[in-house]
Amino acid sequence: MEALLDCFDLSDCNPCKEPLPSGFRPLTYKARWVAKGYSQIKGVDFNELFAAVAHKDTIQVFLALVNYFDLECNQVDIAAFLNGDLEEVIYMDPPEGSDLPNGKVLRLRKSLYGLRQSPRCFNKAFDKWLQEQGFKAAKADPCLYTRLSPNGNFIMLSIHVDDQLIASNSRPALDQFKAELNAQFECQDSGAAGYFLGFNIHRNRSERKLYISQEHYMEALLDRFDLSDCNPCKIPLPSGFRPLPATDDKFALAKHRPYPQIVGSILYASTVSRPDLAQPASVLSRFISKWNKSHYQAAKHLLRYIRGTSDLCLVFDGNCGKRIIQGYADAEWGGDLDTRRSTTGYLFRVYGGVVAWKSRRQPTVALSTTEAEYMASADAT
Repeated sequence: MEALLDCFDLSDCNPCKEPLPSGFRPLTYKARWVAKGYSQIKGVDFNELFAAVAHKDTIQVFLALVNYFDLECNQVDIAAFLNGDLEEVIYMDPPEGSDLPNGKVLRLRKSLYGLRQSPRCFNKAFDKWLQEQGFKAAKADPCLYTRLSPNGNFIMLSIHVDDQLIASNSRPALDQFKAELNAQFECQDSGAAGYFLGFNIHRNRSERKLYISQEHYMEALLDRFDLSDCNPCKIPLPSGFRPLPATDDKFALAKHRPYPQIVGSILYASTVSRPDLAQPASVLSRFISKWNKSHYQAAKHLLRYIRGTSDLCLVFDGNCGKRIIQGYADAEWGGDLDTRRSTTGYLFRVYGGVVAWKSRRQPTVALSTTEAEYMASADAT
């Protein structure tokens, strides 16, 4: 407690006797009925569970288009789990404290919080409504919807379960669509897109630039592993690091180290805004189930690299961008010292920004550099 008070410069403040100010009232009250989804039986109470989640490359292309064409872009959160139509017959015990008579149960007509199929039910209802409004799903990713009106107004929608990014070339058209959406589904309009799926979106519309930043995530990651004040380093992995499998004895000495937590946290950042972390994260993730001291030290070295680069952003520049897709692919032949498998790496640019990248070990052993390069090119294609 003393450290907490000192953190917020309140060590010498005057104490008070009540935990909250007198007369304090919350702005809103919220209560939810939640079903016991853990008691549902597959094949009886539910079948399909998956819901629409846009691919991360789709979101990158979406934001590249927003920046290049200077579109209006808003974020909307929908109360998803109350808007789906159930296909199964489901009964629910009355919640404790309700005034329903004893011996009675509730038959659910709509999806509810806690039900395992609620996201799927909402997705089907939302997809049906969007198609009725004239939207068409993209062939490459059915979570991206577009609509072009005869008057030239264009609306683009990216779906991530109940979080939506909506972009349009017309502010009135965007506002009208959000009003229609709110009339059909209960929505919370968050205004201009600024924080979405754990990353920040910054726009400089006068210079036609858009930035994707995870600086707050990086700082929290460093703080989590007590490396906020560490000395930064300039390369992601230690010079001379040899990624060899751990023996049982060496794993026993290092298994108490939080190696999987570090690598897993870095993997997320490497897929969203940091292509420079893709290769080292891919190498370290090969030992996530069995590691030794050298692997752990390499992971800490990567955190030190992040310490010096935590403020890096993924930049989309509409002034120097091109509408054509530019792709680069390469392969490291036999780079894995254990299996002698090669590593594929590719990167794609479009509309002034990097929208897709990958660094991953190839599934089979290539017998020549030509074969390794061909496999990398085929994967990128």
